[in-house]
Amino acid sequence: MLECVRRIETAEISDMPEVEVWCADLSDPALSADRCVTLLDAAERERFGRLRRDLDRMRFARRRALRRLLLARTLGVSPFDLEIIDAPGGKPRLACGSVRFSASSADRAFVLATARRSELGVDIAAQWAPAGWTRIEALGKALGCGLAIAPEEIARMDMSGWLEIGFEPAPGFVASLLVARGQRGEITEQTE
Repeated sequence: MLECVRRIETAEISDMPEVEVWCADLSDPALSADRCVTLLDAAERERFGRLRRDLDRMRFARRRALRRLLLARTLGVSPFDLEIIDAPGGKPRLACGSVRFSASSADRAFVLATARRSELGVDIAAQWAPAGWTRIEALGKALGCGLAIAPEEIARMDMSGWLEIGFEPAPGFVASLLVARGQRGEITEQTE
């Protein structure tokens, strides 16, 4: 199923070996909706069942399946062994805490970014989206607040602690990746 996924390579991303960025076309026939549904956990299957439109169900299943498959590849585990939880503020995280990730989609385009040591956020939008919008959304995701904070407030935040990378993941789409610099976003090992 991952044959439809393409790794994003830019000079800035290549300079950060801990960061990987992937994109896919959600309308690719290789992403069989039936196969994707088998990868969903119980909560995801319940949400899938509540969606009314076929297109919404198909895209939801494909996004979540791609997220699981790419995270499993990054960690070297089965997608069924991943436990994805919501942190305070609703940002999804891996229960194991060893990798941070952020995902976004717009229409048929999907993007997922992972980092082993830094907090990050990614957002994708159609090319005609307002200038700077993907940066605002990506920062909201990186901070774990999404749009709980007004976009105008996010736009006024100090960006000096973040590295911003703009890229074109697919024709007709733009994206922003924000990666925390230094101690601010470093992951510490969790022990019980």
